[in-house]
Amino acid sequence: MEGTFGFKGLKCGFTVPSVFYQIRKRYARNQTCKTILFTSISNCYDPLPEIQGQISPSFCLVALLDTITVDAYKKFYANRTIPQWDLIDLGPNVTPFSIGAKTAETLKIIGEHLFPLAQWIIWLDGKGRMNDIDKYLSQVIAPFISAPHPDRNRTSASEIAPTIERFSYREKPFSFRMNLSLADIKLQENEYKRDGFYKRSDELGLKMYDIAVFLYRNNHPCISRFLCGWHNEVNYYSYRGQLSVYYSAVRLNLTAHLGVLSKEFYSTVNHHAVC
Repeated sequence: MEGTFGFKGLKCGFTVPSVFYQIRKRYARNQTCKTILFTSISNCYDPLPEIQGQISPSFCLVALLDTITVDAYKKFYANRTIPQWDLIDLGPNVTPFSIGAKTAETLKIIGEHLFPLAQWIIWLDGKGRMNDIDKYLSQVIAPFISAPHPDRNRTSASEIAPTIERFSYREKPFSFRMNLSLADIKLQENEYKRDGFYKRSDELGLKMYDIAVFLYRNNHPCISRFLCGWHNEVNYYSYRGQLSVYYSAVRLNLTAHLGVLSKEFYSTVNHHAVC
């Protein structure tokens, strides 16, 4: 890992153009959207996230969707009033990865590349809800904030077992994809143990985030490094971002820049398919 976090600096992002560049092309010169809230939903996995409270004109809602979800929303919201989302149809096969779920896990981390001129970027899963965002942004101090995990005792080390359990529930037993996912997790766990990450995280008192909701100040130098390192971990090891959310922050001594989102401003619900 020294090559990733050593004195030569971080190497981050994609070198080959992908479907994601449709988004950057659309927003690369947009100076109107000071705050971007975005989500990514495929296979009709969720309705659009709910946003409550006052929203300023400089606040833009962006949904990155596959074609089947766009078509489902046209029916689902036919007789409903919803906020002005920019629904971007990325096509029928949006993922450049062998595992489709890795698309959302990657997109949520690379907001800086997609929306380079925004001042704040907010990621919200389909199951997420946010309240009074303008009010929160007017008082926030930390440049990166995420929701606390519902289990307040959950740590980076203890997150491994429930992640494996979720894989075992969702994937076909002993399938190639299942075996590959478990191998990635074990490789990651062994590397993090060798590196002393879990021990250092416990010493710092880092309790697990719920990365269904997080926001950050765009182009902040420390957060750029943190997000870049996190992106690399998701691509080197397991695509489940929960397992690596703290790694680059600990490795680069950036944990002082991370904050916790107050329950007053967000909530989560169960996933609910719309087709």
